[in-house]
Amino acid sequence: MKRMTAFLTAAILLLSLLPIAAFAAGPFEQWDTTGWTKVSDEVLASAEENSLNVLYSKGAAGGNCLEFDFLIKNVTEGLDGNVGAAYKTGGDIQYFFEYNTVSKLARIRRLGTGIDEQMGDEKSLELPKDEWHHFKIVFDVGCVELYINDALVAAGRYTADDKMTGGSCYIQTYYTNAELKNIKFSRVTPTPSDNKQESAMEYDFEFREESSTEGFTAKNGKIGYSEGALKYTLTGEGYLTSPVIKAAKGTAYSAEMSVKNTVFMRLMNNTGADEFRVYFITAQDGTYNEEKSRVFEVPADGKWHSCFFNFSGIAGAKGYLRGFRVEPIGAESGSISIKSVTFEREKAFYDYAGEIISCTADKNNVVVQGRVEEQYEGKEVRLYELKTENYSQSFEGLEPIASAKVSDGKFTITVPFMGAKVSRLSSLFMAEVDGVKISDRFMVENWREFTDNPYKFTLPEMTATVTDPEFGAEGDAYTDDTEAIQKAIDKISALGGGTVIVPGDDSYYGRRYIVTNIKLKDNVELRIEKGAVLWQSPRVKDYAYEPAFGHDVSIPGVNWTHAASCHNYPLLQGDNVKNVRITGGGTIRSLDTGGENLDSVNYITIWTGCESRIHLVPIGFWKCENVEITDVVLARTNNYHINMRTCNKVYIGNVEMKEVTCASGDGISATVGTKNMMIDRCVLYTNDDAVTLCSTYNDPRGLVWWHANPDGDNCVENIVVAHSNLHGGHGITFIPWGTDAPDLSKQEIKNIEVYDSVLGGGVMSVGSWPDNPYYGKQPFDNSETNDFSPVKDVYLHDNEYKGLCDLEALKATNFITDCGLHSAENFLNGDFERKNGKEGWVSGLTNWSVSGNPEVGVTEKDGGHAGYIASAGRIFQGLYMKPGKHVFTMEATLESGAGFVFVEAAGGELFRQELKAGEATKISYEFSNVTGFEIRLGVEMTQNGRIVLDNANVDTQKPEYPKYFTEDFQRRTEPTFDYETWKLASQDGNTYLT
Repeated sequence: MKRMTAFLTAAILLLSLLPIAAFAAGPFEQWDTTGWTKVSDEVLASAEENSLNVLYSKGAAGGNCLEFDFLIKNVTEGLDGNVGAAYKTGGDIQYFFEYNTVSKLARIRRLGTGIDEQMGDEKSLELPKDEWHHFKIVFDVGCVELYINDALVAAGRYTADDKMTGGSCYIQTYYTNAELKNIKFSRVTPTPSDNKQESAMEYDFEFREESSTEGFTAKNGKIGYSEGALKYTLTGEGYLTSPVIKAAKGTAYSAEMSVKNTVFMRLMNNTGADEFRVYFITAQDGTYNEEKSRVFEVPADGKWHSCFFNFSGIAGAKGYLRGFRVEPIGAESGSISIKSVTFEREKAFYDYAGEIISCTADKNNVVVQGRVEEQYEGKEVRLYELKTENYSQSFEGLEPIASAKVSDGKFTITVPFMGAKVSRLSSLFMAEVDGVKISDRFMVENWREFTDNPYKFTLPEMTATVTDPEFGAEGDAYTDDTEAIQKAIDKISALGGGTVIVPGDDSYYGRRYIVTNIKLKDNVELRIEKGAVLWQSPRVKDYAYEPAFGHDVSIPGVNWTHAASCHNYPLLQGDNVKNVRITGGGTIRSLDTGGENLDSVNYITIWTGCESRIHLVPIGFWKCENVEITDVVLARTNNYHINMRTCNKVYIGNVEMKEVTCASGDGISATVGTKNMMIDRCVLYTNDDAVTLCSTYNDPRGLVWWHANPDGDNCVENIVVAHSNLHGGHGITFIPWGTDAPDLSKQEIKNIEVYDSVLGGGVMSVGSWPDNPYYGKQPFDNSETNDFSPVKDVYLHDNEYKGLCDLEALKATNFITDCGLHSAENFLNGDFERKNGKEGWVSGLTNWSVSGNPEVGVTEKDGGHAGYIASAGRIFQGLYMKPGKHVFTMEATLESGAGFVFVEAAGGELFRQELKAGEATKISYEFSNVTGFEIRLGVEMTQNGRIVLDNANVDTQKPEYPKYFTEDFQRRTEPTFDYETWKLASQDGNTYLT
């Protein structure tokens, strides 16, 4: 993909810059030959000094076929290069027909804004230099083809709604010098587009009908159909061969083998042979041979088994799968029945050097203990820390953080508990010896000793196991176990509560339970044991409702109508329940039908297969209380991972999210009034925001499993993130979309603390989406800078910030950080009047912070509103004072009791004015500063009564600096003052110390 992207970037940049002019009449009169050299009347040569040479047609293509001859002179070493031709449609799409002169591949690509998709297969092809080769392209509705030397080498049958007439063409060379001749247009009859092997819809490897077996062939045997399965009956040593598979990219039976490395079959073996050799062919190599095969054990017991035929590690397992063959070794009679075939991405085989025995910590050190195979005796084991986004767990280019020698087959490595900026509770470790990994990546095991769940609750000790005969879950990776698991949950809840166990095993693939939608019930722990996998069903028939395919559903006028939120139900759902847990160390795995994505944030492959899969939120809760989600892995999620909406008292600990398979893969969301939630020691690698704090009012997308709560308290508050390793578009993001609420005080995001965490971010470590899409300017274009609801009382400290931190248009109060973000520079809602709202809408105490536990509120005053405090405590705003001269003003009336107005900074109190009972006081305090700092300004009540406050404001003027220096000290060769403490600044030609 890298070389494809490199070409596309160069082509887009350079094609737009090349001039258009004429060369000569004759054979090239239809072409603009600027930059080309005339070798003879019949031959053009590309300019050697140009990396990109392009020959444009002067007008529309003269037919649906372009042909020419080309001769390769030389190819620039070490760089991508090609000879190709393109058809540019009447729109933004172009079809590029390419022979890559470096990788020796021929292919067709469909290109456009945000589009780079391969049409059909690519083909390996060696075209010798200094020889003439014939290039022919066909571009028509439902048919694009590339012929080289009269052989069809690539084809596609998908042209969408692209306008395939009236477009233009160009021929190009890229980092390749070549000659051209015999260029001509013509009109040909395109290949019919109804070829069965071009459409995945023609395949049915679920064998729902007898006709589904068509295309399968048998050696020494016959093919039949029995009880919903293909049946191959042997009449001698032989094998079963699939039809040639040419499924459309991204559909159910399209398998790019560098990703989809496994042929998964539901199979019954009645042959007597307990070993099968399973072969495959690819688009690059269509010959069945042992080099592209592997031997697998298959029980010969006449029972149904789920078989994973994993081809990882085989050199030929790359490119698109084009077929498979199953051979029972040595069998001459009996039968094989197949109920289902799918193509899966499974963990690649790896021969680890040993194992990690333990990884534990105390307040000083982390200690890693392990063992290795005997051939590594005396060798050095090296320990590394991995970035979250290092999904391949590569240690190349990394520096070890510690090492130890192997003694008696064991080793112990000790590193400090504290890393450079955060503790190592969130570190991802990997160890290797002699370049061989010792195990999969690992983390500190005893992390719970350093933290606590503030929302603990207890459950009765009653248990039920879903595989018990009473419930009947199979866990066979094929049978729909939704009903069985639900039955166990319902029973335990009805009996007062307890634990429902989903058993795992220690097999390579784990024990897998096919599920669609499981509803958690009161007082139930769902314990998905280590080695157990809840696997989202790919079969529509398993769903109790009609699921929507694809990323979004259509809701006119509404943005981001993700099917997982608006139509399909979560895999694990909580609806108005309390005291529920999801635990156990197991995995929740979503669909990745047709997927080709390895890297969670790859913006090209992330969309492949999107329209072919059912998008679900793995864990979605609405109006739930006392929720614990701990020790689970969420894999292959195709939308939001954990969605908490209007929930209270939630603890999410030691959750890992990986291998996201579609866009909008937000990690953990606290949304629509969720309160009292802790995210603790989680590892999130997502392609969208890792942790979202979202306050919405009447979100129109809540149609199925959750709903907007317009009459409720939608404040998102008391959220803690600790000891976590987060990577996404934003690590932490604020989404203040509550400006359409009549009472803004019910839409605050407040009391947020994030500490001891690694905050990555493809865009920001800390960011925001501040423009409410459901209020204000319509249609929404994300351009409004004053359409955000309140954010206050945020404390971000002692984190590692790996990206930018930027709140963009969002202004917040009492926003204290160590990452460069700060509070607003003037009061927000200083007069307690609603801005940007309809008549009668109120702001309440938004953006005003409270300490202690005083009675506070808003009262009517002079036809408007004012704030009040009526018992001991404080009401204030935390602001940021940039360098300058400031005048703080406020109106305060002490109606009774005692209190004062204050201004204070981290160093202590700057200003205090006692209030006199019964008097309205106009406060004014002037101060200056040359460095920016956070400050609190407000009212404290020391004796119960009431203080009414209004019209708080800070007027700031730019500072006027004395001219301390007439020279620029930066030019001196020797230091003249402490640059650690002081900095030089300049303004209007004046240089000064700050």
